[in-house]
Amino acid sequence: MPIVIDRHTGEIISKPELTQQQKDLVWEAIVRNWVKQNPEKFRAMLDEEKDTDGE
Repeated sequence: MPIVIDRHTGEIISKPELTQQQKDLVWEAIVRNWVKQNPEKFRAMLDEEKDTDGE
């Protein structure tokens, strides 16, 4: 079911209700895609984490 928004007012007319499990799956997909598109940033974050753990 799509989100329906009034073109003139921007008011949300209807939107689906998501369960917590569905929300978690959406966030998982977002994170996986970000990592896939930004591997160098992800590696830098991991390296930074390792550096702070060693101090």
